[in-house]
Amino acid sequence: CGSTLVSLNDRTVQVEQKCGAPASKAQTGYERSGPINRRVELPIEEWVYGPSNGMSQYLKFVGSRLVEIESSRN
Repeated sequence: CGSTLVSLNDRTVQVEQKCGAPASKAQTGYERSGPINRRVELPIEEWVYGPSNGMSQYLKFVGSRLVEIESSRN
């Protein structure tokens, strides 16, 4: 995100403060978490930034926490 770095486990609000609004956002499903008797479903979102200089960044969030960062040259 320009001169600012994001890190795994950052919250969505922190990423948006550092990087601005993504080019696109999509909810891609849910992930179950917790013990069987208290299981909750956490939303999974994918944010896309770019392309910038021919590179796009794909950020995956589970329950508003950044869990994966991928880059792809267009």
